[in-house]
Amino acid sequence: MPTITLQHRLIIDQTTTIPCLSELLKISYESLVQGITFRLFTARSSSTWDDFKKNNPNAVLTINKEITDYTGHYLRSYKPIVKDISGRYQIVFLNIESEVFETDITDINKHKLAVYFLSKLYKLISNFGMNILISEIEPEAGTSTFILELSPELTIKSFTEYKLYNCDAICE
Repeated sequence: MPTITLQHRLIIDQTTTIPCLSELLKISYESLVQGITFRLFTARSSSTWDDFKKNNPNAVLTINKEITDYTGHYLRSYKPIVKDISGRYQIVFLNIESEVFETDITDINKHKLAVYFLSKLYKLISNFGMNILISEIEPEAGTSTFILELSPELTIKSFTEYKLYNCDAICE
């Protein structure tokens, strides 16, 4: 049976009202401007994130890793609440990844972070429309299957099809 990891995406921008997320946005912007990114932006005369990504693909990977490390540390206690369609089962998120979604070193109002919360592994039983039927890999007492509705914010990050045995070896 296939297993999946779910991903919940959160875009953090100036309209964010959650204090820890607003602070994270501010600190990430200051770090971006004061760090190596500022020197690279000025050296290349790029002020928009799109220009910078186009001209410096390797630097972008490094920056996003640094932002992920910082975000993971900063948001260790923050977890989004994503429940099944009945509202009873809550998805367990274990890891965080993040990236600069958009920025401009001359305007903090254009700075946006994308934070991705990654779930533990679940068994994918079936899908229908934008809904998926999943279950725990090792169900706890009282937990069976549940239905989630996928959305632009909640997607499948990874899908793995497991084979229970090697048919070629058995058939020989």
